[in-house]
Amino acid sequence: MVIDRTLLLTDPGGTKLEGANVSITSGYLPDQDRLHFTPQGGVTGSFNISTGILTLTGSAPAATYGAILRSITYRNIATRTPDTRERQVTYSIDSTNHYSPATGHYYEFVSAPGITWEEARNAAGSRKYDGLKGYLVTITSEAENTFVTSKLQGQGWIGASDDSSKRTWRWVTGPEGQEDNGAGRHFFTQDSDATPCRSGAHGTAVEGRYNNWSQCEPNDYKGMSEDYAHFFTNGTWNDFPLSDKSISGYIVEYGGMPGDPAPRLSGTRPLQVSPAPLYTISLTNGPNGTVSPPGNQTVKQGQSLELTLTPATGYELATLIDNSVDRRSQVVGGKYVLPTINTSHSIVATFTKARGTACESASECLSGNCVDGVCCDSACTGQCEACDAAGSKGTCVPVSGNPHGERPACASDDPKCGGTCDGQSRMSCTYPEATVGCGAESCTNGVQTLAASCNGAGQCAAPETRLCGVYACGQTSCNTTCTSDDACGADAFCVAGACRPKEDPSLWKFQGGGGCSSSGLGSMAGLLLLLIPLLVRGRGSPHPA
Repeated sequence: MVIDRTLLLTDPGGTKLEGANVSITSGYLPDQDRLHFTPQGGVTGSFNISTGILTLTGSAPAATYGAILRSITYRNIATRTPDTRERQVTYSIDSTNHYSPATGHYYEFVSAPGITWEEARNAAGSRKYDGLKGYLVTITSEAENTFVTSKLQGQGWIGASDDSSKRTWRWVTGPEGQEDNGAGRHFFTQDSDATPCRSGAHGTAVEGRYNNWSQCEPNDYKGMSEDYAHFFTNGTWNDFPLSDKSISGYIVEYGGMPGDPAPRLSGTRPLQVSPAPLYTISLTNGPNGTVSPPGNQTVKQGQSLELTLTPATGYELATLIDNSVDRRSQVVGGKYVLPTINTSHSIVATFTKARGTACESASECLSGNCVDGVCCDSACTGQCEACDAAGSKGTCVPVSGNPHGERPACASDDPKCGGTCDGQSRMSCTYPEATVGCGAESCTNGVQTLAASCNGAGQCAAPETRLCGVYACGQTSCNTTCTSDDACGADAFCVAGACRPKEDPSLWKFQGGGGCSSSGLGSMAGLLLLLIPLLVRGRGSPHPA
């Protein structure tokens, strides 16, 4: 809730402001109360949970700081019913000085490790704040003591001393220091060293005046001239000698001195806390995963809730239905956040097998693809791709070697033309090019079959054939020479190393005297050539030429 939408901050001088603070000065509960603001104009800030102070820093015009102060909101983080007692919220310009509405004064802690009490008194007296004279703090009420010690951390000097009159403790700084003819206000009388201390302070308050001495203090320990007061960080007081190394600084108080102006550098607003509506966050998860916190959660209006979604091993979040809308895309790092809750929520989480998990059907997988026995990121139908490759289960990748699973093998009719998966081409096998020979040369019945080449698709191309003519077949090809008629075809003779057709006229030669002979044949061969026509045709001897 916005604390004050109408706050007006003006600066007649027109100078830039360097800081401001907003504090819960009354009724502050560290476990419930928080202040927030909207950054703008280069002004930054942070809220101190232990002190209840929102500190703003950065050089900016009064108009910018005014807008920021109007943006400040209060939030109660109690998980159940909040404390509804009224708080007081104080706005103060200048982030280093803290205003207390209980006294109307400002307080500033000055860090000065090891400083003596007299040095601190003099330094405080030389400081000014918007015309107000500074002095070492005087604490005259429980409210003031609580404010100073809770807002300003550090062990430091305060303006009390018994140096002028032993065991007579007076406030010797500030307005109180001017009382009793300048001797200072007498507020406590210390018991003598001979008086034993059983409990409480070591002495008596004057006229019931406020003091907050620690147990059995002040005690002028071992006669060490402990004549100067300081506060512990828990808010109790102690006496120290003029200097002590445990001192970390001192508190300066501004306000109440004669001649001080009445600055308008702060303002206080009441803050009434009312119980916020409660909403139910119903959480349900299916099998194979969990949602935490589990069950139903009751959350105050304006609060946030972070859910942790944890799938079982091998599973992943399938859907996250929040009030009928799937919010799975808003899950980051397994976390789903409801930032500002203003209604009840019904949240249902379901979990399905993740990529790489063994499966039997596509319905088991979030991806909708069960390939090669695992949930896969795609249908992965290519002949040379797979989803079960080592190191890549669940991701469809190209493979090398034989196709995986039930994909068809790389078909071929000749081993030399056989294909394989090359690890790059996904859709089909890679086969040898036409430069690779295949098949075997052969020769049968006077016909020679030549060797072929692969066709690039796994097949051996159709071979070419050639007739041997007058030659007979050798072992794998036609003979091209002869040494006998066996190397020639049935209708040829071997003549001078070459096969010649039997009906070749050049083989015959007619002679005078009524005879004839074959040219170039032996006598027996010539005789056979002369007789064969007679025997076959039944004719007489050829006529001589």
